[in-house]
Amino acid sequence: GTVTFENATTATDQNPDISVDTAGLYTVELAATNSVGSDTETKTDYIDAFVALLSESFEGTFPPTGWTAVDNGTTGNVWDRNDALGGINRTNGTGYSAAADSDALCTTAWDTTLTSPSVDLTTVSAATLTFESNFQDFAGSGDAWLDISINGGSTWTNVFTWTTDYGPTSENWDLTSYVGNNILLAWTYSDNGDGCAWYWHIDDVMVF
Repeated sequence: GTVTFENATTATDQNPDISVDTAGLYTVELAATNSVGSDTETKTDYIDAFVALLSESFEGTFPPTGWTAVDNGTTGNVWDRNDALGGINRTNGTGYSAAADSDALCTTAWDTTLTSPSVDLTTVSAATLTFESNFQDFAGSGDAWLDISINGGSTWTNVFTWTTDYGPTSENWDLTSYVGNNILLAWTYSDNGDGCAWYWHIDDVMVF
């Protein structure tokens, strides 16, 4: 398969980001050179690559193509890229994050949902959702929950709900029970009308 270097990284970077167009095992070669000489080390079948059904690191325009960010209230506060809200990426991810950050603005109430594009699980036998997360509330004033829909958003099933500080974490959720469907994923943050109740940041969302 073809290997592509992502996020402006190259083969000479210490920790390059790569993607491949074909699932399978890939061999890696490390070459080191200094004033004394050079050496190489080869790891055969070192990377076991899979094809992601959804992959988003929030490095570009927000919301990303196919994603939606809506205000469930009347204040206009919605999920955005962390830098647009004046805050840092508070997950263990790198670069930018998706953020619902009541603490960054600390003015009016937050009740907002970030929804993924449709993810096709009709051709797979198993599926997993992973993402970086950091949810922090303030004196019980924040709630965070993930919902999933198999009918285009007509109805939703709750995957989890957090009402107390949780993170930063690397989340891993089994979606195998939804195989055979096209799904939507929705991350909702509410500060319960507080207007200044910390935040929820997510990053590196992947379904595979």
